[in-house]
Amino acid sequence: LQAKGIKVVLTILPNWQNIDFTSLNDTQADQLATILAYAVNKYGLDGIGFDNEYGGTVTTVSGSFGNLISKLRDKLPAGKLITLFQYNIPSGQIDATAGAKLDYVYSNFAYYNTSISVAGVTKEHYAPMSINLGNYYSADQISQYGNYAYDLTEAGYGAIMHFNLRRTSERNQLSLFNSIADGAWEETVTCENGNRPQDWTFVSSGYTITYDEATAE
Repeated sequence: LQAKGIKVVLTILPNWQNIDFTSLNDTQADQLATILAYAVNKYGLDGIGFDNEYGGTVTTVSGSFGNLISKLRDKLPAGKLITLFQYNIPSGQIDATAGAKLDYVYSNFAYYNTSISVAGVTKEHYAPMSINLGNYYSADQISQYGNYAYDLTEAGYGAIMHFNLRRTSERNQLSLFNSIADGAWEETVTCENGNRPQDWTFVSSGYTITYDEATAE
């Protein structure tokens, strides 16, 4: 992907641990930012994405999310991305200073939502469209998405978000991609060789990066 000019960003979730990005004290925020920056460097990634879903029962700490973003920005090398899914962010969690350190913010499951709820984020860094690629879309819907893409590009918005990409044998969204690419940039999209075989082994137990590992070097 990177050889084709595509950025690869690791998006993280709270995972039902009864703690999320809004409930970190200063020490926890610094430790998590250190681990994330370490992961970016270790695996040659292009940045980190935040999606504050599935936290469980949490106790919020004022300014926690913004503090985490600011600490991560300070620890990442220049040019690395920080992205955010605009969902489950209580008021006051991200101030304008922290919000301005985000590269892209994605609307919450929206066809066309121009309402930016994160302070400090301008429309050049915001995606009003958030498109589920696991769905089926009619020809009329595909055409309308192209119109939306044209409108948001003309208005100066800087991104379009897609999620839930499937194998083409399950959901072939090439027509949708082409409609959006044509509307936004008057470009076309091609699929070189369709479905690709999995060339890696899934490890069900996962892999844990500890703070000690991240600070060992």
